[in-house]
Order: sequence, then structure tokens, then C-alpha cells
Amino acid sequence: MSLLASACGGNSGANGVAHLGSTTTSTGLSSSHNPIAEGLKYAACMRTHGVTDFPDPKANGNGKVTLSLPDSPKATTAQKACRQLLPGGGVPDASERAKERAFLLQYAACMRKHGISNFPDPDSQGKFPNSAGFDRTGPFFEAAEKACQPAAGGFVQRKP
Repeated sequence: MSLLASACGGNSGANGVAHLGSTTTSTGLSSSHNPIAEGLKYAACMRTHGVTDFPDPKANGNGKVTLSLPDSPKATTAQKACRQLLPGGGVPDASERAKERAFLLQYAACMRKHGISNFPDPDSQGKFPNSAGFDRTGPFFEAAEKACQPAAGGFVQRKP
């Protein structure tokens, strides 16, 4: 199982869930851990540290929990204070980072194949730059994003 927490970014994600403009952190949990309970502790910590609108974790059906971090200086500061509540301090191991990178590259290639020609590859931190220069809210982008979701391997989630 994995606990995913998006850190410091625009849309949401975790080292397991990447979003445009987000940093993501995914960590493995042993079977003795309860990812929802750990996610709830993290969410409570974020709220205590001033991110009052921080949402509760959501299970995505494949053994992962997603936490979404708002894009604000306050959220960045709170995330640093609360990181210790994530397994391993929210730091993924090398194999998880390599797996994530492979899926994010597939996702970026798929987006370009579906007409978003300037869709960037993720950076070394698993982030997609916000300054790519295309409309993320338009129906053309949304259609490409929906079509490419399977290529992301669970590391990119669409905003509702």
C-alpha cells in the first residue's frame, strides 16, 4: 500500500500522484500501517499549521491514499512541519521514484500524442511545469487528460 501526499503545487499529487504544477511524494506502507489513519493524522497536522481547508485523505481503490496540498506559502510551510507523519518522512525509495518517472514520461508522451504538443516531460522532482503555455481548463486538454489517465499508472489524477 502507498500513502500519497502532494506537496507544494498547483493541482494535487504525491510521489505517487503527480499533477501539473505539483510536487508529489509517495511512500510505501507495510501491511501493519493504516494509510487512511495516517492520512487523517497528516491532514489534521496540516490544519493545525494553518491550512484550514486541507481535505481529508481519499482512498483510490488500488491500495493508495491521496492527499491534496493547496498551492500556497502557508501550505508549503505546513507540509514541512507535518512531513514526519508520512511513512519514511514522505521520501520515496529509489525503485518507487523510477517507477513514477517511467509512468509520468508515458503520460507526457500520451498528452503530446493527443494534441497537447507542448506538454512537458516531468522534471527530476516529478513536477510538470506550470508555464507550459496551454489552457488546462479547455475541453481539448480535458479530453487528452482523460484519454491518457491509464498511461499514468495512478501517478496522475484528474481534478474533479
